[in-house]
Amino acid sequence: MVATLQHPLLPIRSKKRVDTIHDLNHLALKKNISFSQKLYARFMMNRAVKSSDRLITVSKFSLNEIVKYTGVTKKKIKYIYNGVNVDMIKHAIDNSIVMKVKKKYHLPEKYILYVGNIKPHKNLKLLLLNTLLITKNMLYFPSRKGNL
Repeated sequence: MVATLQHPLLPIRSKKRVDTIHDLNHLALKKNISFSQKLYARFMMNRAVKSSDRLITVSKFSLNEIVKYTGVTKKKIKYIYNGVNVDMIKHAIDNSIVMKVKKKYHLPEKYILYVGNIKPHKNLKLLLLNTLLITKNMLYFPSRKGNL
């Protein structure tokens, strides 16, 4: 039995354990979080590193950050890029639904949709500045209050 987890709080019984660490923003970008959040992040990362037989992360950069902030050896970590099967989603897109959404939100023909947290480390300011350099009216940030 192999347990594949993302930092569980409770002890897990299994012969082998694999943890996934997506990034170390909470350790690398300390100025954006509280002292208690820093302590919790360090505790959880160190616990994952010590209790896992192997670690998975999403990039070479994240692998190097894990080594830098936890001291674990690179041999214990495997990076696997996030991916998408484009062939699967090509057939799932209903053009009539896309047109309804574009009409509802008054979207132009071409636009960039960002879906994620609006936090400093996401570097949305750079995205916005570069988008403005490339084109006008292509950037859309959905929120509960409408387009930002």
